[in-house]
Amino acid sequence: MHLKLAHILSKNILFRAQQALREATRCFPNSCQLCGIETHDILCAECVNQFFTANQPNSFSRCQICALPVLRQSTTCGTCINKPPAFDATFVACDYSAPLDQLILSLKFGHRLALAPMMARLMAQSIQAAPNTSWPDVIIPVPLSKERLA
Repeated sequence: MHLKLAHILSKNILFRAQQALREATRCFPNSCQLCGIETHDILCAECVNQFFTANQPNSFSRCQICALPVLRQSTTCGTCINKPPAFDATFVACDYSAPLDQLILSLKFGHRLALAPMMARLMAQSIQAAPNTSWPDVIIPVPLSKERLA
């Protein structure tokens, strides 16, 4: 009985500490990790709209399996039709190109853990936005090859 109460209290204390930390970060200025203007989040609203909105003028259709660009009327690329991969779908939050590639590299190799909640939120939004898709059974990161790790 005492152990269960202690567990509930510790979860409550942790929740309140997280709330206090979120409120404290709103009091201190921060700069957008892409453009550098003052904001209270990791990225400013303009950068989020420019790089992470699906309605961008240059947005394109993606293969439902590998997520590579395809013609607008297509849903699957020729490679995935000819030789289907061992997975069902790929979800992307953004293209791995400048300047967004630097955010990913900063998180992955630069120990910028403050980027992780934003990246997780963007990935969750990309999964939810995919048509006729339910949450995947497994979400895995793409690991480094042994050569890249060395």
